[in-house]
Amino acid sequence: STNMHCQNNLPYPAEYITVMQYSNDLKNWSPETVVFPLRTEKTGLDTNLAGVIKKNGEFVGLMRIWDDNTAGSEIHLATSKNWKDGSSYEQHKEVLFPELVSILTEDPYLYIDCN
Repeated sequence: STNMHCQNNLPYPAEYITVMQYSNDLKNWSPETVVFPLRTEKTGLDTNLAGVIKKNGEFVGLMRIWDDNTAGSEIHLATSKNWKDGSSYEQHKEVLFPELVSILTEDPYLYIDCN
């Protein structure tokens, strides 16, 4: 999530907006692209989005949301048909690991197994 005191061109307040930028050379960066817009306590606050980009340009990832009903963190699938298109990202509804909700699961991580 974005520090609310950060100077940028994002909607105000920028806190809890998931954005991305990319670069091929670490000098010239793409414009900031909103992946998940402003989130609140009702929509899950920060996403802790983590994922991989497949060879065909699709994004597959995991995201965390807070659920007031369960008082816990839920891990959901996040996908995109084109990782560079922020509007194509989707949070899937199904909770992937319901047994972990009560222990406040944080910071998911994914990798591609070459086997």
